Order: sequence, then C-alpha cells, then structure tokens
Amino acid sequence: SKSTVADLAFLRRQGWDVDLAAHVRRGGRVLGLCGGYQMLGRSIADPGGVEGPAGAVPGLGLLDVDTVLTADKATRLVTGTHRATGAPVQGYEIHLGRSQGPDCARPVLNLDGRADGATSASGAVSGTYVHGLFA
Repeated sequence: SKSTVADLAFLRRQGWDVDLAAHVRRGGRVLGLCGGYQMLGRSIADPGGVEGPAGAVPGLGLLDVDTVLTADKATRLVTGTHRATGAPVQGYEIHLGRSQGPDCARPVLNLDGRADGATSASGAVSGTYVHGLFA
C-alpha cells in the first residue's frame, strides 16, 4: 500500500473487510505486510497529515495494535529469523509509522536483533513491516 488510510477505505468499499473477518471466523489465517499489517490493527492515526488529511480511522480490528503514521520513513534491508520456525528471512522495510499494542508481544520476526510484527492471541492473524518475504 502506498496510502494505508485510503487503501483501507477502498478495501471497505469493496466489502473485503467483511470477507476477511469471515475468513478468520472460519479458522482461516491472515498475514498483513507493511500497510496491510497496519490495516489489521484497531486504529490508524495520521496526526500530522502524512498521507492526507490529519485524523484517525478504525482499522480492521483483527490485531490488537494501534498505528501512528509519522513523517520519518524507515527504509532498510533486513535479515533475521521467523520466530515460530527459526527459518532465515530477508527483505526490506519501507514504511511510515509505528505499530504498538498487546499483540506485539508475539512478534513475527527477529530482525537484526529486534522484534518485528505482531500475532493475534489465536495465532490466526499476523503482520510484519517486512516486504519481500516470499521473493
């Protein structure tokens, strides 16, 4: 996503929010990458108007995290491991903002000595800021 708040609004207009919630209720899994990770949380705040008008919107509520968009952009190559399996990973981060909340206590990845991402208590929904994991 290049514009998380606008893309979330589009996703809702298409009804995909309802489909995702139903998928999770039926035992499905969801993985959000970068802006998708931010959308999965409880809220996305853009107090400085980084992506558009300043304000906040509710997220999809599938992860117990809140995101605040910031003007400082993280751009870096990263390496690490997938927490659940120990598998090596590499990719890149390119995002605006920070996500915090109880589900961050269950990170998805260990990257260069730090935790990244969040996983729901059920383990069905996860998100990470790392692009290129499947390349």
